[in-house]
Amino acid sequence: MLLGLLSDQFPGIELMAACEGEAEACDVMQRREPGLLLLGDDLANGSPASLIRRAIALHPDLRVMLVLQSPQALENLPFVHGLLADADLGLRPDYPIFQGLMAMLTNTHYCSPSLLEQAAERPSCDRHRQGAPAKLTPREQDILSGYARGLSNQEVAVELQLSPHTVKTYSADLLAKLGVNNRQKALRKAVALGLARFSA
Repeated sequence: MLLGLLSDQFPGIELMAACEGEAEACDVMQRREPGLLLLGDDLANGSPASLIRRAIALHPDLRVMLVLQSPQALENLPFVHGLLADADLGLRPDYPIFQGLMAMLTNTHYCSPSLLEQAAERPSCDRHRQGAPAKLTPREQDILSGYARGLSNQEVAVELQLSPHTVKTYSADLLAKLGVNNRQKALRKAVALGLARFSA
């Protein structure tokens, strides 16, 4: 399903192989240079952690998304861009599949909702949130909403009944919090991290 969604949404991406286990996947990656690796924790042989480590050793710039059926697979797991629970793949309003794909494609990080709920109990999931900013304030959400609608700082100031200088300050703080240098990157990163959602 994930491979179909990826190829439908991003037609320029070429599917290199669909493998059942670690040995087969590593063999393919030694012969070809992948950009993305999507895997589950139900491999026929090997383990997700071992496969991810070997894949990144072969291709350091590889983007990885892992779908977990078992929370135990979180143990000793190396960093991945998208970490999703199989239980979260249904039609949720926050679209974890899309968020995970965007995290891979934008080189950011995403951990799906049910795994984040376990973060207090499992530091290994919390490790995947490192580098993610704290939750955005309501005012920062307002600024992002203005970005999404293409509004200038002046237009956002009028809408929020603030001075343009205040909006400029909020905007600079928001970009710094997200670790980006422009509005487009701020929008992509906020969505990929699950910090913002925009209605059509």
